[in-house]
Amino acid sequence: MDSHRLLAALALLLTAVGAPFVMQWGTAPCIAGLVLGIVTLLRAPAERAVERRAGWAAAVGGGLALGIVFTVQVAAPNIVTAGQKAAGRQSVATLRTLLWAQDQAVKDHGRAAVIGELSGYRGMGDGAALPVPLLRDPFRRLKPGATGGVVDFGGYIYQMWIVGPDGARYTDARPGEAPTVVPRGAVHWLAYAWPSNPGATGYRAFCINRYEDILEAEDGVRYAGADNPPPWDACITGGGIEKRLVEGVGGDGGVWKRWRGQETRRGRETKQGKASPDDG
Repeated sequence: MDSHRLLAALALLLTAVGAPFVMQWGTAPCIAGLVLGIVTLLRAPAERAVERRAGWAAAVGGGLALGIVFTVQVAAPNIVTAGQKAAGRQSVATLRTLLWAQDQAVKDHGRAAVIGELSGYRGMGDGAALPVPLLRDPFRRLKPGATGGVVDFGGYIYQMWIVGPDGARYTDARPGEAPTVVPRGAVHWLAYAWPSNPGATGYRAFCINRYEDILEAEDGVRYAGADNPPPWDACITGGGIEKRLVEGVGGDGGVWKRWRGQETRRGRETKQGKASPDDG
């Protein structure tokens, strides 16, 4: 057997053996088959049609097999991770929308409001709904959760917790239950966002307070779906709901850190005494 035929046969054999097992041990044979197939095409003269066809088959087959490995092991996970990060950024943007709505509620009504009130799903305690809801339509779709009414959209679950002047805690009532009545003067609150399906729709939980302190849970799989929410004080790291949120161990025993490792503008201004969280 001459060198051209031997080279072509070896390239084809390596690709044929490695391709079915490319996700296990077949990567190296496929790489060797691809390289030898290219070498065959470069060395075999045009009249050696059989050898050139074998070289093409080895090169194309090896390339396709390696492409599958790259897609499954590198590209697809990166796409999923990028999608999870984008969903996380969107959930933080939504929490900031809740902050804006709470600013308006405190300014106009002297207290914070639960999501159902802010969205117009329910009245503001006295039964009268807001003339113009402060939150858009998805927040009108309350569903039952383990600790109260929650909202599920964009791959994340949202829940609001308010603490009254006497320390009592308030959150949305489940659909069909009596509405939550929050007393005046209740201005301290926390809002949470956590994945409805960790690993698919998101990768960790987030929380925000009236100072725009935004923390994220270091453990990304602790909370999942409406039936497994964070406890009301999960991200409280500074001693109480009326205090600033700092990096550290929260009320749930987990580690919480600043989102993107930095304070927000309002957080910095509040710390420096330049702004009040109720300035809007």
